[in-house]
Amino acid sequence: MAKLIILYIFLSLFVASGWSTYKFEIDIIRKLNAEHANSTSFVISPFSIHQALAMLYLEKESRRDYQLAKGLGITGKGSEQIISHFDEAYHKLIKEQFILANHIFYPEKFNVTQHMKKMSDELHVDVAKLKFSNAGNEITQWMQIAIQEVNSDLMSKTAITDKTKLIAVQGLFLEPKLKFRFLTYFEKAFPLNMPHLVETHYKIKMMYGQGPVSYIVTGHVDGVSIPFPKTNLKMKIFMPASGNNQEVLDNLNEYLGLKMHKYNKMNLLMPIFTVDKTLDLGKALESFGFKKVFAKNVDFKLNTTAPIFKQLSALRVKSHNMFPFEYQKHDHHKEFVIKPPFVFVIKDHKHIYMAGRVDTMKPRRYFFN
Repeated sequence: MAKLIILYIFLSLFVASGWSTYKFEIDIIRKLNAEHANSTSFVISPFSIHQALAMLYLEKESRRDYQLAKGLGITGKGSEQIISHFDEAYHKLIKEQFILANHIFYPEKFNVTQHMKKMSDELHVDVAKLKFSNAGNEITQWMQIAIQEVNSDLMSKTAITDKTKLIAVQGLFLEPKLKFRFLTYFEKAFPLNMPHLVETHYKIKMMYGQGPVSYIVTGHVDGVSIPFPKTNLKMKIFMPASGNNQEVLDNLNEYLGLKMHKYNKMNLLMPIFTVDKTLDLGKALESFGFKKVFAKNVDFKLNTTAPIFKQLSALRVKSHNMFPFEYQKHDHHKEFVIKPPFVFVIKDHKHIYMAGRVDTMKPRRYFFN
């Protein structure tokens, strides 16, 4: 009995000292995905948003924003704890060859203090002053240099007004080199459901490999978890039986909690695809109640033009050093085929670094039986 009490106390302390970061990151995924429900693909880096907002929280030496701390799940955490938490995550991404850019721009007359510069260095969120009258072009050029990926609507000239107090921009780009070794690439045919027409198939480009993965197959959803080579990051992919990716992202916490089973020699087939998205984060962030961030006056009257939050994220899954080869299924090997529609999540036990969905893919070609 005494041992059970000690174990309970230990677990309680562990949970109490933990980070409730997933809640904010899952909530922001759900809100922004809902805004882009009509898009055939979607991608977001909730970690990058979290990182930028942590910078806004720590940039003040005193009288910090309690609403911001509560929303981010960092209430009661000291500066050193918060910095260590995000620094550890940042260096994981660098090890796995993520390309990151996170910048907060202030108007020319703003006083960037030594404390802000120190927090900027330690949280890996750059802080600078900028002439806002020509900020759109400069920020686009900065993003082009930072991550070599540019979307023309990243920063329009009309978005910046005389009421703008800060511009926060994040970019994240990844070509994942997963621990699972893919050997070849080929075109695979899938049936296309087209009522009243002859049986139609389409082909998409796939990668094939064999090795250990964790997976789950149910009547509701099929899923697989693929590890990264240098850290404890994983890419989880879920394929809902209903084909409704929105439902998965709306209930992401439940899906991430599903127990997967490890299989030592799985034939894994994965599509070669690219998904990228430019997001305006302002409306979603305002809904969290971060009044001080969105205020223009001391009475905290909300004004969504006071800050501008933009993000460009891109995930490119492609073949590396592979040769084309026609894949043949072997009955004595278990096979897992990833095909759209599917949801992807790149995470560890503390953060969701990238998440999104692919509803459809542009076929390589169609053919009829």
